[in-house]
Amino acid sequence: NTGNMTLELTDNIRNRALYHLQSILSKYGRNLSEFPNMPIPIISSNNEQNTNRLIREEQQYEIEELAKSTEDNFFRLNIDQQAAFKKIITAVENNTSDIFFVDGPGGTGKTFLYNTLLGKVRSNGDIALAVASSGIAALLLPGGQTAHSCFKIPINIHEDSTCSIKHNSDLASLLQIAKLII
Repeated sequence: NTGNMTLELTDNIRNRALYHLQSILSKYGRNLSEFPNMPIPIISSNNEQNTNRLIREEQQYEIEELAKSTEDNFFRLNIDQQAAFKKIITAVENNTSDIFFVDGPGGTGKTFLYNTLLGKVRSNGDIALAVASSGIAALLLPGGQTAHSCFKIPINIHEDSTCSIKHNSDLASLLQIAKLII
């Protein structure tokens, strides 16, 4: 109660406030999950972040179907791929900001590993972005796009070039809540 006014904190208002806090923290390289008793914003079809077309598009995957295919694919990974999968998924689930480098000759299953990782993250209802250096490579990843398209990298690059992602744009919001970028 604030004087003569009663303020009702609905789930939607609470979630929007948490989402706003998460956005502010992410600008400083922090995350709400770093604060043990702090709830995490819930992404649902009724809240403000779903007015973001890019987020809505990334939430269109069939979660149950992805969960089943990801489980099947996990057992088709070789031992090294399974180790990489577990290490990367552990980092995603712990909200650890890490960079992983997967290397190997052509035909050794890197794309299969990437697709399995994308499926796992998306089957949990989280956002995973598939980004590749070329259009051909992007076609091999579900929901894939080129790095130039995703990150607004200029075609003609010079020493002062920067990506043209506007601070409060839909793309900036999408990148902030993405759990995995491949």
